[in-house]
Amino acid sequence: MKKVILAVIALTAFAANAQDGFKGKWFLMGQVNFSSTVTPKTDLTAKTTTSSFTVLPAVGTFIAPTTAVGLAIGYTGESAKADGGDKVNGGTFIVQPLARKYWGVTDNFLLFGEAAVPLKFAKYGEAKASSVGVNVGVGMDYFITGNWSVEAKLGVLGWESAKPKGGDATTTFGLDVNSGLLNGLSLGVKYVF
Repeated sequence: MKKVILAVIALTAFAANAQDGFKGKWFLMGQVNFSSTVTPKTDLTAKTTTSSFTVLPAVGTFIAPTTAVGLAIGYTGESAKADGGDKVNGGTFIVQPLARKYWGVTDNFLLFGEAAVPLKFAKYGEAKASSVGVNVGVGMDYFITGNWSVEAKLGVLGWESAKPKGGDATTTFGLDVNSGLLNGLSLGVKYVF
């Protein structure tokens, strides 16, 4: 009997919490990447070293119990140097509004869908370019404590239009359903307060 009473209390508490959801709460999350690639010398090309880093923190708020909006602002820096050539540095400033819809599976396990609109402003040497895109993805959150979650996200659909200064715009569309750990799946942490 005690187990039944405890189960009813737990279900009632879960139902009350589900009605309130996360409305009014804020979150912090972000992305940090670093990579370095060395391409060996061939008969046609010189040995090339390329490095890049990205820092893209995001903040947002839940505008409804299971709906959040946010903004990520960050930077990607890149450098490339071929043997016998000059080093070329460049970077991209990123502003990315986003929206998410969450669905609870259990008390601490949620699925979500995300739409983001990345705006990018790049400069490489004297060349400049800007782009706008739309990305749609899916993911899951697992809350390890009341405020901290581990997140996995998979980008599925993307569109981007990029225009170099003084040049013609190019448009890219991609559909990527990929279950590989290294291609398309990102892992991270999020703090909800």
